[in-house]
Amino acid sequence: MKLTDFIVDKLSEYGVDVVFGYTGGSIADLIDSVCEDSRMRFVQTYNEQGAAFAANAYAVKHGSLGACVASSGPGAINLINGIANAYFDSIPCVFITGNVHSLGRKENENIRQNAFQETDIVSMVKGITKYCVYIDDESKVVYELEKAIHLANDGRKGPVLIDIPYDIQRKDIIPDQLLRYVKSEDDPIFDICDIEAVNETVTNCKRPLLLLGGGCSEYGDKICTLIDRIPIPVVVSMRGLDVISHSNSLYLGFIGTYGNRIANLAVENCDCLIVLGSRLDERQMGYIKEQFAPDAKIIRVDIDRYELCRKVDSFLSINADVGKFIDCWMENTAIIENHEWYNFLIDKKKEYDIEESKYLPNRIVRKFSSVFSCDAVFTADVGQNQILCAQSLDLRENRFLCSAGLGCMGYSIPAAIGSYYANKEAEIVAFCGDGGFMMNMQELQTIKRDNLPIKIIVLNNSCLGLIRSLQNKLFDKRYHASVEGYESPDFEAIAGAWEMKYLCVKDVHDINENLEEITNRQPMIIEVALPEEINI
Repeated sequence: MKLTDFIVDKLSEYGVDVVFGYTGGSIADLIDSVCEDSRMRFVQTYNEQGAAFAANAYAVKHGSLGACVASSGPGAINLINGIANAYFDSIPCVFITGNVHSLGRKENENIRQNAFQETDIVSMVKGITKYCVYIDDESKVVYELEKAIHLANDGRKGPVLIDIPYDIQRKDIIPDQLLRYVKSEDDPIFDICDIEAVNETVTNCKRPLLLLGGGCSEYGDKICTLIDRIPIPVVVSMRGLDVISHSNSLYLGFIGTYGNRIANLAVENCDCLIVLGSRLDERQMGYIKEQFAPDAKIIRVDIDRYELCRKVDSFLSINADVGKFIDCWMENTAIIENHEWYNFLIDKKKEYDIEESKYLPNRIVRKFSSVFSCDAVFTADVGQNQILCAQSLDLRENRFLCSAGLGCMGYSIPAAIGSYYANKEAEIVAFCGDGGFMMNMQELQTIKRDNLPIKIIVLNNSCLGLIRSLQNKLFDKRYHASVEGYESPDFEAIAGAWEMKYLCVKDVHDINENLEEITNRQPMIIEVALPEEINI
């Protein structure tokens, strides 16, 4: 069989039914195999970065491997932000790049380039992949593809890249006669979960708190069962926002520099903090680690052993998969009573929710989250729009996708496309700022071409708001490149150019007046006109 047909078979075996990418001479053979296979759909975006972000979102929403392809040179290089995003946010994706004919490859590293569009993409992405390899012989493809896919899903998940010259892609192979990758039968070496020590700590404390991170994303049901048995209040990181329903009485909110006040108050005053699958970055902790949960014994559980060795002096660190830890804990749960603590937090939450509702952008974002179905997918870009979503989206069974670690502008629209192809029945809503919108606005053509019923909500304050806020504090209100020298486009004209419905919203009343149009299954740009002076 043709080598590229084998690749398609293997991707299908791992649950992939959509491949994203952009065509080119050195990847045309693989795209042809994808398109000729009835199990597959190839979705061509209009920039490789858009394809990479779409594959990221597809993997998260579909619960399987994401797949993305690109041609050599500039095509492969355009994937890098999407590869980095998958690496930092632990998303299993396989990126396959074509390269120049194997006989045209440069002979040594002293030569900058031999063939047209020749690029050593493997060296470029080595620091942001779990595994990357150049295949110089067709006999290696079975081993390398199976190894790459296994590593993408093993332990802390992440991206892999396989670079294949176009002449190798055209080879015929007999897969059963080639070397296979044999994964170790041994389970990963994790710590023994010291549940006795966990229970003793939780039982003896008066103000326990659970912090859920991205490592919990697959275990929402287990966590709900756990907190039904052990009623511990819950706060979340950016990537933990959609782990449990925000209607759960134990849910408090999002922590950190831009977090909800009640969530930060809980961290500040807890005496036991159980951190499940969160790497505790600086936006959560600040830069003075002693001031983070200063009175708490911190119990950390993480699948990545290296994350446990930094950030805070943990009382107890457990290297384990969060799901398996929860299973162990539920076999022998502690009996705790913390009514005073819980009642204190609930009273404060009501007080702070009223305070937060006074802010127009927060009110508008919260209203939008109530308009769409309880299983709608929300994507967000980076900047004030992402923070407003984290603060005010009322998530139930929804998914919330954003570029959390890398923080890449231009993520939201391609991620909405990937989310649609992962679940075509779900409502898909992309939040953007006016700046991030323009980073990948070419993907509006993908939405138009495929008639994708995606709602794009642009929070437009006609500036780069986070930078403006920084300049307001540190640069004596000199707004270079955030206000001066920056201009947002005419979003109504853009909607018209791509034959999309357009709506301008200035307050919650405008949303209420246009509910039917907003919730119709059709592509639409909704511009939220906000004042320039927004401080998160």
